Amino acid sequence: MLKSLPPADCNFANDATMTKFWIEDRTLPTKRDWLLDRLQQRTEDYKDCAIVARFTAPDTDQLSVVAAGIGRGGTLAAGEFLVDEHRMGEMLRQLPSDWQKKNIEVVLETQVIQGRSGPPRVKVVHAW
Repeated sequence: MLKSLPPADCNFANDATMTKFWIEDRTLPTKRDWLLDRLQQRTEDYKDCAIVARFTAPDTDQLSVVAAGIGRGGTLAAGEFLVDEHRMGEMLRQLPSDWQKKNIEVVLETQVIQGRSGPPRVKVVHAW
């Protein structure tokens, strides 16, 4: 029997016309702080966001990591976050002392300028 994943606080969402995409915080579902507008994305100067999560996979009981952006810039920033000791330290400072035994989810933001994503910025960290 397949175990279900633990509930995450954030997930990807979009409007019915597929022109606006955002990271939704399920504790505040009407909040749209982490939004990517497809029209803005065409300008090559926009804000993009990503989710990075570490959790115990229910089918293997092994740690798994998932990193994904709303758009290309967010995905690149998520990858940079995972290999940057300074950025990881920024996240670790926001975690509880027993974080090693918890699932972790991080929302990142990056500014894309002329099609290139800037450094990832930690916006929120959830641990459960």
